[in-house]
Amino acid sequence: MNVLNYVKNNSEEVSIERVHSRTLLITIDKIASKEIAQRWPNLRILEININSLHLPFNYGDGPYHLFTVFRANLASLISSLGKPFWMIQQDTYWRENLLKLDLENINESADILFDRSSPAEGNNLIAGGYFFVRPTLRSTQFFAKLATNLLNKYTPDNGLMTSLCSDSSSINCGQIPFCSITNWLWLQNYVSTTDKNGEIDGDIPLKFPSYLPECNPSLIQFDGDADSGGKLGKMRLEGYYFLLDDGKTCNFEGIKEMEGGIRHNTVSKETRSFYSSFSQQQFTFYLRILDQFYKYTPTIWLLNNILYPNAHYFMITI
Repeated sequence: MNVLNYVKNNSEEVSIERVHSRTLLITIDKIASKEIAQRWPNLRILEININSLHLPFNYGDGPYHLFTVFRANLASLISSLGKPFWMIQQDTYWRENLLKLDLENINESADILFDRSSPAEGNNLIAGGYFFVRPTLRSTQFFAKLATNLLNKYTPDNGLMTSLCSDSSSINCGQIPFCSITNWLWLQNYVSTTDKNGEIDGDIPLKFPSYLPECNPSLIQFDGDADSGGKLGKMRLEGYYFLLDDGKTCNFEGIKEMEGGIRHNTVSKETRSFYSSFSQQQFTFYLRILDQFYKYTPTIWLLNNILYPNAHYFMITI
């Protein structure tokens, strides 16, 4: 399970301290709750059993949309309790402890800090996998409005969040640097720097496209692929998998093989083509269009008021 891989990545056994003691795991089925509790009895778990989310689902599916409604309502509820919090997802490799990066103080006036979809300057599209919430009334109302809008619109929650953030009179949204919490764009271009034999030459600096900054990310999200066969499968292919074949036992050798969180060894041709999937090419195409839209005031208005609130009707995803 993704969550078991995440918990192992962030345990003190691998030198990431005090993450478990500050974590509340939200589970949506009894099996996950039982498996986690057996292995990490000190972890705090909140089980909210949602039958319609028990089976696997993909981006754009009905259950996926239901999950975004659930998460928005959950964020609104937690914000109303008066404590600041990080909302995170388990499809991420932590090279460093998020709680020690001091990202919360990048913009102290922001109600919410969001991760970014694109590294391009001026592109404000929110990724939505990671966000930090200050428990203000505006934050609580923001997520309540997001949940209501998602109930009435078939649209990606990150686009809708970006649209809501454009109204500075109702919310102050800040951005987390792309190189702090990065995504599949960074991974895709990292893998593409391998030579013809699929090997990375450690003596040659990695070269990234002009639109993608060179960076050594603290957290790497495995997202952006609608037909990858599962995020956990992607993490396994690239070496960011820390469980044995039984899916339960910690693989300490796998952890040791990571060099600062970036795997410098043979990358198979199969893996390289995995990162050139058709769905990723589509998302890259959309992001490059958005980069151009963000250069002009009229098209920025069009994005925030027309395209983002109705994004699925403008996307062709196969």
